[in-house]
Amino acid sequence: MKNIILILLVLSLTSCKTDDSIEGYFYDTRTPNIYLFNDNEIILYDLLDSINTHFNYSNSKNLLQIDNEKYNFQKADDSIVIQEFSKDRKDLCLKEFSFETINSRDIDTTYWSMIQRGYSREYDEYFNEEQLLKVYSNKRIKAYFIQDKNEDTIHGGSYDYVGKVYNKFLLYKSDLTTIIILEHDDSQIKILLNSGEKTGTYTLKKRG
Repeated sequence: MKNIILILLVLSLTSCKTDDSIEGYFYDTRTPNIYLFNDNEIILYDLLDSINTHFNYSNSKNLLQIDNEKYNFQKADDSIVIQEFSKDRKDLCLKEFSFETINSRDIDTTYWSMIQRGYSREYDEYFNEEQLLKVYSNKRIKAYFIQDKNEDTIHGGSYDYVGKVYNKFLLYKSDLTTIIILEHDDSQIKILLNSGEKTGTYTLKKRG
């Protein structure tokens, strides 16, 4: 009976440790920064300036220490919120993501599409908008959109190929906007987009 209780206690402690641990890649929901948590080290990848910075970290339940600074944090599913992070950022919200090694030639001259719901104040109605990305892998990504009220294809921007930054991420950039291609297969592609104000992941279907 004692052995059973001991085993259950060990399993419980192991489970708690796993729940509290922070490992993997996370993106900042507001800036084009990526954080890698690995073996008590944080690597901050700044995609705009192509600079990486290293920090030491440790964490216990709801407390995260980065170098000599301590922060309260909350972890839920794939998100981490670090509270009172700086004078400029009350809370730093990070979301976990994964990516794969991509050969840029595999996505050269390909079209990808997703449908988003929009609202027109002029017509006081909702509409569907098809957003298109044309990937020229080692040159640029061109963006277009088509509204269901307008059959014309409208140019939405061009993002120049920066390179495989940090030997990890296929990065495209225009001013303060960044696009990273995270994953792809024969039918869809997943990107990480920062618009200069917020960051999110989007999945587009292959088109044409």
